Amino acid sequence: MKHLGWRVLAAAILAGLVPACGGGGGGGGGGGTVIVNPPPTGNSPPGVALVSPSPGATVITGSALVVEASVTDSDGFVTRVEFFDGSALIGTATAFPFRISWTAPAPGTASLTAVATDNAGASTSSSPVPITIAPAGNTPPPLNIAPTVAISSPSEGSVFPLGTAIDVQVFANDSDGTVTLVELFEGSHQIGSATQSPVHITWTPAQPGIYSLRAIATDDDGASVSSDPVTITIESSSSSSSRGGIPLDSGVTDDRFFGTCFVDARTEWVVGNPEVQARSTRTPAGRWRS
Repeated sequence: MKHLGWRVLAAAILAGLVPACGGGGGGGGGGGTVIVNPPPTGNSPPGVALVSPSPGATVITGSALVVEASVTDSDGFVTRVEFFDGSALIGTATAFPFRISWTAPAPGTASLTAVATDNAGASTSSSPVPITIAPAGNTPPPLNIAPTVAISSPSEGSVFPLGTAIDVQVFANDSDGTVTLVELFEGSHQIGSATQSPVHITWTPAQPGIYSLRAIATDDDGASVSSDPVTITIESSSSSSSRGGIPLDSGVTDDRFFGTCFVDARTEWVVGNPEVQARSTRTPAGRWRS
């Protein structure tokens, strides 16, 4: 009987502990909740704004209208932009540039918005842009023509060593007005702006890698447009020095010049006539001809 009493007491103690731990798969009783993994940190929602058409624009019913949005995301990237007239979905874009072609509906007014969704599922809606749809045959007020913009330097595929101050040159023009603002972006991050032409923005990347540059121009009527992206590569100083600007084993067979290429932090080239030679205390890494 003595042993049985201890067993009953132990069972009672265990029965009292199990609910406090939230144990067991079933049951609807209370008890604490054990958090195995803490919840993820908050995701910042994307930013979005309609850049075309301009607020108050007038278009003819049945005409094709470009609807474009500019997006940003500080901690990720935008995966989708949906365009609406009121509550009606009129198109979706899933890649940059985020734009659609929309056929203007029956005469009246339209209220256009864009909803951007990022890679973590967060969404943001733009401010509405009202426009007027005029009947066919009427002559609406002149429609503002959006500016044009392109990055003229550096060129696509350019490679720079880390630490280079890159002079980014942007060409922007407006056929029916003036360009009032040019903004330069690397991905979704603004890295500079200018309000006068010619546009030269100096940018020094902090890390090696592949970067995508684009420019956005805004005219005096508020219309904005994005340039095509320009991709450049920033190499670490060690990568740049190892190449030395001279191809190894290039296969060129011109025998006017001949030498040995040494891969070293310090390579000294001695130019003779008619041949070029290389001096170094290191082991040759290859042969070159030029």
